[in-house]
Amino acid sequence: MATAPVARSDAAPFEGPPPPASLRPRFARTMGYLESLPAGIHSYPRCQARAGILQTFVDAMPAPVQPLDPWVAALLRPSPRAYLPEVVLHASLFAMGDAAGLDDAQFLEWNRATNRALYGGLLYRALMAIFSPMQLLERAPKRWENFHQGTSLTVRSTGPREATGTLSFPERLFTPLILQVYAGAFAAALEHARARDVTVELGAAGSTAGEFVARWR
Repeated sequence: MATAPVARSDAAPFEGPPPPASLRPRFARTMGYLESLPAGIHSYPRCQARAGILQTFVDAMPAPVQPLDPWVAALLRPSPRAYLPEVVLHASLFAMGDAAGLDDAQFLEWNRATNRALYGGLLYRALMAIFSPMQLLERAPKRWENFHQGTSLTVRSTGPREATGTLSFPERLFTPLILQVYAGAFAAALEHARARDVTVELGAAGSTAGEFVARWR
């Protein structure tokens, strides 16, 4: 029988109140996401991600259209611990996109450009250089575990230059748009592992799992 993920002592929960209703006009994606979850911003505290992931995107945040609401500013504040709830990460990504007035296509492009810049950095570039695309994918589930807790990624080869991955998670923790963000992240990683003509498409996107199909030359 599967066991529930264990809460980490080095994870920082979101300690603030729920977002004010006044955020809805400007932060429709953020509010819609949180309202779809069983306990809003406090949902699934045992599902966690490394805090450094959020900081990477905060450092690359597009300019907001207006000064940030205090609740959003608190959401984006650097975490004092190594991990934070996955819900906080996703809500923060949506909040940054909403604050900058990005539509869904612009939101995805910003995320993909940020991931490309991350993987193009000296440390990641040196790491990626030693792996072929398939070797990178074979190691992907373990790498996912190194950065995420309470969710799981499985990968299987479906051809010489093709693989399918399945990300499993609690109800509505990942939305189709967030799954597309990760499709872009996986594509950026493959590009830096010397794969050419990379595509990572989101196939089935359910409330508890998403499927990705990766192809390259």
